[in-house]
Amino acid sequence: LSAQTRDQATLAAVRRLAARLGMGASLPETFTPAAVALAPLDIIEDCLRGVNYHITKARRLQELAATLLTTHSGAVPGSFKELVALPGVGPKIANLVLAVTFGQVQGCGMIVD
Repeated sequence: LSAQTRDQATLAAVRRLAARLGMGASLPETFTPAAVALAPLDIIEDCLRGVNYHITKARRLQELAATLLTTHSGAVPGSFKELVALPGVGPKIANLVLAVTFGQVQGCGMIVD
């Protein structure tokens, strides 16, 4: 959600969002793009309180979820070009997703601290 927010605050926000959307706070596997895309924006905003720029992040998260549904059948794309085309996803996050989700680390030029 934010590179400038502590991991504890980010995890708490994700758990609140999962719990509010009826998916259970401890099961990230059930956290679906459809649930986020269809949720009222004010609920997403409220759940993301504590994350830097939570109002903007809420809008971007909902746009991202809708785009995943309409453009990628609800799945996270596996190419850098497709990832950076998603709302709110820049090169750093795209490379992180490629490395962590798809194991694509060669040539990413990313340093994670």
